[in-house]
Amino acid sequence: MKETAGCSMLIKILKIVAMMILVSAMVDCSKDLLTPPEPVVDDPLPQDTIPRLPEDELYNVLSDYYSRSNHCALGILGYIDVPGYKTWKIAMGYFDDSRIRRINTNDKFILGSVSKTFTATIILQLMEEGLINLDAPVIHYLPGRVDILEEEYDLSNITVRQLLNHESGIADFIDIPAFTNQMIAQPANMINQFDILSYIIQYRDPLFAPGTSFEYSSTNYLLLGIMAEYIGGKPFYLLLKEKICLKIGLESTHLHSYDPAEGEIAHGYYGTLDGSIIHGSYGWTAGMIVTTIKELGKFLRALASGELFQDQSTFELMITPGQYSTYGLGIFEVDFAGENCYGHTGKAFGYRARMFFNPEKDAVLCIGITTYGIQELPNENITPALFDILP
Repeated sequence: MKETAGCSMLIKILKIVAMMILVSAMVDCSKDLLTPPEPVVDDPLPQDTIPRLPEDELYNVLSDYYSRSNHCALGILGYIDVPGYKTWKIAMGYFDDSRIRRINTNDKFILGSVSKTFTATIILQLMEEGLINLDAPVIHYLPGRVDILEEEYDLSNITVRQLLNHESGIADFIDIPAFTNQMIAQPANMINQFDILSYIIQYRDPLFAPGTSFEYSSTNYLLLGIMAEYIGGKPFYLLLKEKICLKIGLESTHLHSYDPAEGEIAHGYYGTLDGSIIHGSYGWTAGMIVTTIKELGKFLRALASGELFQDQSTFELMITPGQYSTYGLGIFEVDFAGENCYGHTGKAFGYRARMFFNPEKDAVLCIGITTYGIQELPNENITPALFDILP
């Protein structure tokens, strides 16, 4: 009986202890529930709680385009950034014509004329620094060696703004057969920028009197590159690095063939010509900047948000259309399904690029394509379809 009574007493004591532990735990738990967690500085939302864009629908648009390209699209890269949503990045296809290694979103590619937006940004930065007046004659900001153009052009009657918005009347060097033939025959050889200007004088007449019309011409951005070097006092590839890349953290953006840090880029082809071996001097500041799809998106977001300028009004100036077109200063306006967007497109031997900013959706959209063969890609602008999917 004593043993039984002792057990009974022990059980009562254990129950009391258990109750005390339970109450203590309840108090501690309720304290934890009422105390906010420590903030995460680098990532305000856990990755798995960030809303996702309609990824399947976006993928289907690019995948369908890739399939219908009939192998003319060797690789496709996509990037969409909408604040409040997980950034969408995609890569499909191959790095080169061996079709062994898959292309990825860290691979670099040539931007073609999207390079013009980078060049214009540097010119506008020099304007903000008081070194360039957009409405002053270009002759004030160019070295004497460009006087070769004065055989046909009055450079004292062409302004910096007219180079930026293609109202200068200076002919394009890109479509001159003699120039293209030299590039195809000696793709890896460097060409002097002033020799390119000699092709203009030899093969092309002025298009119109300055400021009286619009005609897209890469020669304008060749001259702006020369101007940036002359006024900025450094080679353009260093200006690109210092004024854009270091400012916003771009590590894989370079002027093709000039920056030792460039490394290998994804291969794009025109016929049997590998566009990656074409020396950057052939398109230079008008079309031969290389970057990754992620850094292209980062650049456009920084540009639209004013990070690259001292004043946001400079970006507003940049996107203001000229008198004769929707082209502003290195960037143009386009209507996608009733929504005004701003950006640029690019085309180089073996490469295509598109970047657009949609202010209404605060969305940045970039596409890069490496090509194969001589057939054209499907004649279809998939940008509106992608924007239309976005929230």
